[in-house]
Amino acid sequence: MQEQIRTHGKITSIGNQFAQEVEHQQQIDARRRYLRHVHRRRLWVLLVILLVVLIGLGLQIFRTNQINSGIKQQVQTEKKQLSKTKAKNDNFKIQVKQLNNKTYIEKLIRYKYDYSKKGELIFTLPETNSSINAKN
Repeated sequence: MQEQIRTHGKITSIGNQFAQEVEHQQQIDARRRYLRHVHRRRLWVLLVILLVVLIGLGLQIFRTNQINSGIKQQVQTEKKQLSKTKAKNDNFKIQVKQLNNKTYIEKLIRYKYDYSKKGELIFTLPETNSSINAKN
């Protein structure tokens, strides 16, 4: 048997086989504790990185949804505007067709400007309150 005497400060190891086995086991346990500590620290670092990435992606999704809803709202208003413009365009097309009709133009001139044909008399009647309100 080899007997080595090791000194650690005020503690002296006698160096027999049992002491060597105990010291070896303590080294193994210390190494395991160190590795466990390192693994836990790595795990926490990875979790923090994962959390930061998830928060970043969540914020990006939130912003994208807000932009998307704004665009949808804008599309709705533009569709309403388009339908109004198409209705105006249809009215203008009808007016163009009517203005190409000679009888419509004659009726329009008679109504608007009190124009009359030869031998025709025009009577203007006083307007009532209900007809004035209907025109407005």
